[in-house]
Amino acid sequence: MDGTHDPELVSRFASYIERQGKRYLSKLESVLSAGETDAVHDVRVASRRLAEPLRIAAGVGGGKRAERAAELLGCTRRGLRRVRELDVLLESLCDGSQAAGLDTQDLARLEGELTRQRDRAMAKARQACKRQKSPVAARMVRETARKLGCKAGKKVAGRIGSRLDGRYVKSLDRLIERDPREGATADLHATRIYLKRLRYVVELSRDVSGIDRPELLKALVGMQDLLGFWNDQLGAVTTISKIARSPRNLSEDAGWSARLLAHCAGRLRDAERAREKAMLQWEEFAACLVRHRSGRGATDAVSKSSESVIQPAS
Repeated sequence: MDGTHDPELVSRFASYIERQGKRYLSKLESVLSAGETDAVHDVRVASRRLAEPLRIAAGVGGGKRAERAAELLGCTRRGLRRVRELDVLLESLCDGSQAAGLDTQDLARLEGELTRQRDRAMAKARQACKRQKSPVAARMVRETARKLGCKAGKKVAGRIGSRLDGRYVKSLDRLIERDPREGATADLHATRIYLKRLRYVVELSRDVSGIDRPELLKALVGMQDLLGFWNDQLGAVTTISKIARSPRNLSEDAGWSARLLAHCAGRLRDAERAREKAMLQWEEFAACLVRHRSGRGATDAVSKSSESVIQPAS
């Protein structure tokens, strides 16, 4: 029996949504109570992992509540974006290679300013979560999972499998079209977003349908890490240069501002090297995408029973 028509696919799909929903709510509670760095990251990841399955669920019986849950999760993720950016920047300053050009005093002063910014961003994010009723989204996710869990049969499984395949092909095509080497599509920020979406769809297919694409997943993770580093450097430059160029800092300690800007120049060089490396690797990466688009992923396999389905990562 093809994995996409296995009646057990419905229960696996519902279980996936329920599991990610529990993770989201647990980490959200940690964010709202203590603002933990890891929890902020985990909430954003869980909300991304839920986006595609909720959209699929909305079309196979999940209804408008599934769509609304996806919207609320997106609002929470965007609300925490600035907090996450500052967390990544603060963490990078603990790495000596990323703190180049700054002495201990400069570094402590910068970390103090960034920590104050994070505190303000977290307070704003908490208010946004309460205003948007983020915990309500978690309840909607649970309701969607229960509703799907009550459905069974090859027909529903086929609809889920068909929609999942459709999302995979659409996400793959969009990334292929976003070749950053081409002038019209040379927006690495957009390319990075499409890449992340495809990765989550590939992982969803593996965890729910048992369709494993290890070569593609490895390529996606590698390119995501490279573009993530590039993006982090640009984000750091934006934040630090703004501090350096503030009228108060320029008038009170122009030397510190100069050292911060010199530090930013080093990060820009690192970002450019990462971009150049991504461009050099893109031909091989694009070939991998095309192979999987034409169905020639030699290591792909569809599990034949619920026992052989690859277990999802935690």
